[in-house]
Amino acid sequence: MTVAELSRKAARLFNQYKVPSDTGFDWAVEIDSAKSDKDLSPELQQFLAEPYLMTPAPKLLKHLAGEHDQSTHGRKGGAGFPSAFDAGSYDRATKSGGYDKAVSGLTRPDGSPLDPFNVGSAASRFRYLSTPLDGMGDAVAKSFDSLDEQANDFIKRQPVSVFMPEESVDDLLDSGTYLTVFNLDPSLKGEDYLDHRTIYEKVAFGYDSDLDPYTRPVSGAVLPSGKVAVDDGYLTNQYGQVQLILKDDVKSRTTYTTGDSLDFFAKPTQMGGKFPRTVIHGNTASSAYRYANNNDGKNYFDSKDWTRSSYVEAQVHGGVKLSDISKVILHYPEGNFDTGRLEELGIPFEINDGGM
Repeated sequence: MTVAELSRKAARLFNQYKVPSDTGFDWAVEIDSAKSDKDLSPELQQFLAEPYLMTPAPKLLKHLAGEHDQSTHGRKGGAGFPSAFDAGSYDRATKSGGYDKAVSGLTRPDGSPLDPFNVGSAASRFRYLSTPLDGMGDAVAKSFDSLDEQANDFIKRQPVSVFMPEESVDDLLDSGTYLTVFNLDPSLKGEDYLDHRTIYEKVAFGYDSDLDPYTRPVSGAVLPSGKVAVDDGYLTNQYGQVQLILKDDVKSRTTYTTGDSLDFFAKPTQMGGKFPRTVIHGNTASSAYRYANNNDGKNYFDSKDWTRSSYVEAQVHGGVKLSDISKVILHYPEGNFDTGRLEELGIPFEINDGGM
């Protein structure tokens, strides 16, 4: 089992068995430092093999002062975001009863109700991992400060990319807009995915079921050198071999998470902002801090230590139009993609035939 797989398994079990946040943070750091499950302490190995109910239960969720820029509280829209964007939605969902209130009345695009099981499983993904790290020591606080500095430096230097399959390019060029699953047949990715995406966008951004599908967030990534960086070609295998490089001004209406937002229902960070001081980000913070210290201040997000197992997911709010595209990178051998329409429209493109 890889370290990334161990982290995902541990995150699920930490939530299910109510592991206290301080213990969860220590164990997350331990997993990050391990090469395999055999390197873990006997206590953690036992927990992962035979989970048990731990006590005491985690403290009630509460807002951490300084968790993020206080000027975003309750803000609707602004800074290029759609008017429906609500920066305080996630914080309210972590309050007692807040999640149930947030998802109440949500439906699928066809008006049918969400699957109750999906509503419950979505809750379990984010409730523990949104727990604030109360009483952070100096070392943990320094780790998060380093994480903020490195992430903002990385995001300032690198563009936002969006991936799509070749067969969708004509739709983009015809409509002038990148079409998400909400614009197309919502059943394409299955009801479970659609339910979880609907719930996450409500909890994280305040978007209701009836939001104009053309303004829904478009999922993308921020990559070192703007290229596909995940070693196994995850992004191109998963989303398509056509990479849209977006102009820098889209960052004013973009949020991001470290890794896939639906894996853990992590709280998104606005570009240029600070990471929430929560359990889900503790592992990344400790890794970034340690990497920079051991490598003369180099940025963790540029390193293979990061890209071999994860990536920065971006959520571009308000949709992506042709006018937002700076360049297209085609991950195909020369001659395997008809570039005629790109040339006609004057859209710059580059052919990457050297593989992933």
